[in-house]
Amino acid sequence: MKILTRLLPLILPCLTLAGCHKDDASLTNPVGRWKLVNRRCECAPTPTPNAIVAFTATDFRFYEDDTLVSAGTYAGTKATVCGSSGPAPALHFTYTTSAHFPVDAAITVKGSNLILDYGDECDYPVDTYELMP
Repeated sequence: MKILTRLLPLILPCLTLAGCHKDDASLTNPVGRWKLVNRRCECAPTPTPNAIVAFTATDFRFYEDDTLVSAGTYAGTKATVCGSSGPAPALHFTYTTSAHFPVDAAITVKGSNLILDYGDECDYPVDTYELMP
């Protein structure tokens, strides 16, 4: 019993730290400038557009060939995009330029890659971007 009472102060911090995990928000933080490197969709094959998306903490801007295509604000949410099995981390876009659809995209950030899935099963694209320096 004396051994257990001596080891307990050493064991408790380890158990406490084992319960810690990375905040899910960091896995969906899109802030930065991202270059489109791949577009997957159930559509006619075309070359990957020369496209960039820029995110601030609240705003977004999509560019193609250095021309602003759309802009607005976004908010993190949970959404079920077409073809998905249930709600997932997503972005809800509110456009200040002409209306574009869809307005929700499932989001995944893996290292220097950003994936926006607009609903692959319904012929909407899944866009993969790389973080620009």
